Amino acid sequence: MKNPVYNGRWGGLCLSAILIGTLSACTGGGTSPMTPEESGYAQVYSAYTLAIASGPGQPAALGKADSVIDGFISTYPASRKLDAVIFFKGHVQYLEGNFDKAKERLRKVISDYPSSVRLDNASYYLGRSLFQQDSLAAALALFAGFETAFPKSIYAAEAAYYQGASLYILGKGGEAQVVFKHVMDAYPTSIKRDDAAYYYGRCQFDQKAYAAALATFQALEKSAPSGPRADNAVYYQALIQYDLKDYPGTITLMQALLARFPVSVLRDNAEFYIGKCLYHQGKPGEATARFNAVLALTPPSNVSDFCYYYLARIDAEAKNCPAANIDVQNLKNKFPTSSLIASVQSYAASLGCVIP
Repeated sequence: MKNPVYNGRWGGLCLSAILIGTLSACTGGGTSPMTPEESGYAQVYSAYTLAIASGPGQPAALGKADSVIDGFISTYPASRKLDAVIFFKGHVQYLEGNFDKAKERLRKVISDYPSSVRLDNASYYLGRSLFQQDSLAAALALFAGFETAFPKSIYAAEAAYYQGASLYILGKGGEAQVVFKHVMDAYPTSIKRDDAAYYYGRCQFDQKAYAAALATFQALEKSAPSGPRADNAVYYQALIQYDLKDYPGTITLMQALLARFPVSVLRDNAEFYIGKCLYHQGKPGEATARFNAVLALTPPSNVSDFCYYYLARIDAEAKNCPAANIDVQNLKNKFPTSSLIASVQSYAASLGCVIP
C-alpha cells in the first residue's frame, strides 16, 4: 500500500517542490525545474489532499479536485502516474457520494494496474462504495480477502471491521462476532477498535448472552468514557437490565445516559424505556409524562408509535375509554400501517374499551 504522500522526485513529489515549482528541496542538490507533467501531478496532489482534508460535504474543495484531476487525465493519458490519479478521482467521487462513478474508477485501477501500489486503496474504497449502496454480499467478498491480499495496508483494520459489519447486517451474527473480536485483538489501536467492540457486544446481546454482553459494554465504557460509542455502551447495559426485568436498574442507567450525553441520538429511546419501566412498576402517571415528553420531540422520534401504544394501554387500564380512543386515533393517523393498532385495539377491548 502507498499512502498518497510525496517524498522523492518523480516517484513522489514533496510538498516544498509543489510550493516553489522545483525539485531542489527533494533532491538536496541544485535546482531542477519540474516538467509540465510533474507540475501537473503536483497540482493534482495538492487539490486532492485539500479535498481529503475538507472531507465529505465540502463541494468546493471536492469540485476543484475533480477539475484538476480531469485536466491531468486528459492532458497526460499515458502518464505512468495515471494509476494514482485515477485512484484520487475515485476517492474524491466516493467523498462526493457518487458511488457509481467511484466504483467505475476504482475498478479501473484494480483491473488495469494490477501492480499498482494503490491497489489496496482502490480495493478498500470499492468495498466501501458497495457497502454504502447496501451491496453487502459484494462488499463482503472484497473485505473478506483484504487482509490476506494486503496484510500491511493501513486499511487492514478498517477492512476487517467492514467485513464484520457486512456480516452483521446480513444477519450472520455468529460470523460477525468472530471478525469483530479479531479486530479488537489484532488492531487494538485502530480507529475502528471501539466500533468493533460495540458490535461484538451487540452480537452477544442478540444471542441473549447477557453476562458476556454486559462485560463487553462495561469494558467499552470504561476504556473510552468520552468516546463516540460510550452512550451506546451505557444504553445497551440498560437494555440488558430491562430484558432481565430489573426496572430500577434500567431507569438508573437510562437516567445516567441522559445526564452524561445531553445530545445523544439515543435520548428519546432512553426516555421511552424509562417510561416503559415506570409503566411496569405500576406508575402510570409518571410513565405518561415520559411518553408525552418523547412525543413532543422534534423531529419525531423513531419510538413515537410505541408511545401512543402505551398511552392507549394506560388510558384503557384506567377505564378512560375516550382518552384511549384519542391515543389510538393518533397512532392510526400517524402510523396507519403499524401492527400496534390491532394489538392495542384488542387489548383495550378486553378491558371494555371498544375502539374502532
